[in-house]
Amino acid sequence: MKHFTRLIITIFIIPLFIIALPILPFILVSPYHNVLGYSGTGSWDQYQGDCYHDGFSSYPGPVTPGILWSAIAAGDLGIVAAEGLVITSGAHFAAYAFSFNNGALVHKYSVSTGLGKSLASFPTIAGTTLIMPGIYYSDLGFGPPINELQFVNIYQNGTLSTHILNAFDVASTCELMISNLIYLSQQNNKEIYYFSISSETLAGDICLNSPVAANPVFGDGLVFVPLYNGSVVAFNYGYNTSTWELNLGSPASSSPSYGGGSFYVVTSNNLLYSISPKGSINWFYNLGSQGLTPAVGLGKVFVGTISGELYAFTTQGNVVWEVNTSSPITTPPVIASNGVVYVGTSDGEIYAFNTSDGREIWSWTLPNQVSSLALYDGNLYAITSAGQLYAFANEQKVIFIETGLPSGTLWSVSVNNKTEISTNNTIVFDLPNGIFNYTVHKINGYSSNVSFGILEVEGQNLRVEIGFSPGWSPASPPLDVRAAGQANSILISWSPPQYDGAPAGFVGNAISYYYIYRGTSPGNLTFYARVPGNTTYMVDYAVSDGTVYYYAVAAVNEAGVGSLSQVVSATPLLISVPSPPRNLTINVGYNFIVLKWDPPATTGGSPITYYIIYGGTSKNQLQELAALPPNETYYVDYQVQPGTAYYFQVVAANSEGDSSPSNLVAGTTTTNGEPGPIARFHYNYLDPNNPNVVQNLVGLITMIATVAILPPTFLWIKSDIGMKKAFMLAIAIIAVCLVVVLFIPYVL
Repeated sequence: MKHFTRLIITIFIIPLFIIALPILPFILVSPYHNVLGYSGTGSWDQYQGDCYHDGFSSYPGPVTPGILWSAIAAGDLGIVAAEGLVITSGAHFAAYAFSFNNGALVHKYSVSTGLGKSLASFPTIAGTTLIMPGIYYSDLGFGPPINELQFVNIYQNGTLSTHILNAFDVASTCELMISNLIYLSQQNNKEIYYFSISSETLAGDICLNSPVAANPVFGDGLVFVPLYNGSVVAFNYGYNTSTWELNLGSPASSSPSYGGGSFYVVTSNNLLYSISPKGSINWFYNLGSQGLTPAVGLGKVFVGTISGELYAFTTQGNVVWEVNTSSPITTPPVIASNGVVYVGTSDGEIYAFNTSDGREIWSWTLPNQVSSLALYDGNLYAITSAGQLYAFANEQKVIFIETGLPSGTLWSVSVNNKTEISTNNTIVFDLPNGIFNYTVHKINGYSSNVSFGILEVEGQNLRVEIGFSPGWSPASPPLDVRAAGQANSILISWSPPQYDGAPAGFVGNAISYYYIYRGTSPGNLTFYARVPGNTTYMVDYAVSDGTVYYYAVAAVNEAGVGSLSQVVSATPLLISVPSPPRNLTINVGYNFIVLKWDPPATTGGSPITYYIIYGGTSKNQLQELAALPPNETYYVDYQVQPGTAYYFQVVAANSEGDSSPSNLVAGTTTTNGEPGPIARFHYNYLDPNNPNVVQNLVGLITMIATVAILPPTFLWIKSDIGMKKAFMLAIAIIAVCLVVVLFIPYVL
């Protein structure tokens, strides 16, 4: 029975699995906005949102707009967004990532080397990987262009890897991402390459009978490719054989899109086609002028034209409404889930229309042509031809209400960089959705229960209540203020004020800052510096020698700046570099040179930190040889050659810098003499020119005596030769060692 069951599985189940394997990806996904190339969270991860190029976002779009933030971006190739980042790219193979909350520049992705590098197509986001196709002209522009595909982690600056694909005629301009594959081609190339995103390797290619005309699109398990010969061809995802080809008689003028079970493409003869996944024409419509990529969503198809017309069709081809923007439409439409469609124009206008009846909801004028639009997380993003990026969001009313101030008191609140002032008890801001910082400004004699905070505007009005209460008053003057001159500086110190101005029950340090005032006369002090309230001293380094400086200090708390302290004064002490070392002398031998000098006449007011020895075979090209501690006033140079002239100078240094050089000395080493080791022995232990010769000789004799005493002591203990004999033997050994050490070098 067991074997029979295995046989049934082998005969029936496995063949079914093999048959189902090629179509398994398409069985597992829904036909519209499926997980294949679409995050399902409203991300705008490639051109027109996702692999369908339909311009639809699952998020609502702004209907009462305000500019949430603006930034300068890298070029105007397009916008992608995911993982809380809005990424733009363009000139010089660069892309910038901005925080979708406040527009702060988070990362910059670029290639630092290469002549003539530039991006050639829209960027794409796959998970946390940014994919940037581009072109690189090598050999100063004379060599063939090289196609590059950059894979970058969106959370890191710079590039992680560069993949050179091939030396094509022009850069890659047609791009499509589906799940783990990215398809790439050029507008004049008859091949489409597809790459594995996970392994960043070439996975295959598709050979065509005509160059690619525009970005391919994905839908119903098919890669839909428009060709220059006027045909459109469909391939099964992940395979390189075509399923069908349909001749439309004119090439596509823009990228096609997919939605609601059909492909939509506009051709260069101004016709909009609806094509079924089986390769037949559902319907077509003459737009009257060149159209852009269609947008598909909410049961309609939206197409903009260069004559300024925006059409809305049913998916059966009936015109629902038509509006004219009075200038060429430059961006494909994008659709928000709350029934708003957006387009941008050549004169900088952004229009928002109701998808049901074409009614204009709002318009906004930007300073330059609108190049691309994107919808992400409820915000509308627009980039202009000048590389300016704008984020639009719904505005809500944020009402600040104060209590506790006397009628007519002036008070103010700042939100981000905007400040509103009022003499009544309310201040109102109109703010788009987003996160904002606010500050309640201080009022002398009053404290507020809230001085700063964060606003989260999420589609509804907000009320923020601020309570003021009396209690704070300016602090009394700081105590025990002193000024003392130091080396090229003045130290100012003080004690906290007797009264810090805090209300009863306050816990903590009431002093926010100390203000230091300075002048060159006691009656002409001006604000000079600020230090934290927990600091009671400051060192003033911006002083001149011989000038008397006057200082006063004031404490600052919630009520403002307190009274000035008493005025104190001080004069800085001059510190300079030392004078040169004195009396530099030279003593030469066969393979060494000895230098000696005296300390400088003056240290410049700061201790000597080290001596620098300069030497060489030319007095005009001396090089640094060594740096010695301040207690050493001699130097032995063993790196010399016999019969060679050498020049030397010495420089002294302190905290202010180096002195002038000492006198220049010169000497020529001899051409005969004792070998190196003997010369060193002679200098270290016998030469009176060495200031340490006595110390070295005593150390040598002590070492010989210690070693010489050990053998007699051992014999005395082990052989009982007697203390007297052992002592005499030690003396004899020491004498022999001294004779050897002191006289043998002369014999050798």
